[in-house]
Amino acid sequence: MKSSLLSSSGILNNADKNGETPLFLAARCGKIEVFRYLTEIGADINIHDINSNSALHHAAIMGSMEIIKILPHKGMSVELTKASDSMPLHFSAYYGNVDATKAFVESGASLNNANKNGVTPLLLRPRYGKIEIFHSLAEIGADINIPDTRQTLLFTMMLFWILWKLSRF
Repeated sequence: MKSSLLSSSGILNNADKNGETPLFLAARCGKIEVFRYLTEIGADINIHDINSNSALHHAAIMGSMEIIKILPHKGMSVELTKASDSMPLHFSAYYGNVDATKAFVESGASLNNANKNGVTPLLLRPRYGKIEIFHSLAEIGADINIPDTRQTLLFTMMLFWILWKLSRF
């Protein structure tokens, strides 16, 4: 009764002012039971918010491993992109979610795909001064020789970051 009420009333896929549905909230908060229930009663996994993010992008940000593993089995592509052409893999790498990043690669995400700014998941880490995930990305096959659109190589970015950090002491 509850499930038919939710799905027939349209509440299930209603979005807030940011374009987020209850499924997005469950993905972002890592509420696997709620997420499973919503998908079982017909929540649309292909809806995007106003920033073109999917539930998979939100799960990538938070490192919600169980949700990251469920969505590809429900037909969502791990190479799904948003307006910036960033895949969920870019999000998991940017936020330093090592396990999530590995899960995306194991599910078929291309580790060396660049977004519209020419930035691969590997280049995101040193560009923003967070290099914890660098070794993991390199270990699973990220190409350190791919430059961004400005032809900046990873080595150059890392050197700049190190010099910037040293100048702060």
